[in-house]
Amino acid sequence: AETTRRVLEVAESMGYVRDIRAAELASTAPTTVGLLIRGAERSFYGDVAAKVQAETDLREIDLLVVSGSDDHASQVRALNNLLGHGVAGIMV
Repeated sequence: AETTRRVLEVAESMGYVRDIRAAELASTAPTTVGLLIRGAERSFYGDVAAKVQAETDLREIDLLVVSGSDDHASQVRALNNLLGHGVAGIMV
């Protein structure tokens, strides 16, 4: 426990940022979920994203948020973005 604490302390002092893609490859279970929202400029969707982020943070799950506008093609592109990242699940 002491070694782990010290390693994390040194990593933080050096500005280390965890590579989520590498962590996903090393893990037996994906730890990233996706959230597809419409119209990120609308406060309602910002509130939804903030609440989802709070819940995923509590569970130590990474959240990838993408925004698609009201048109179908934009939403499909956003969905494909999430699928391309290999997320464990997608919330729409």
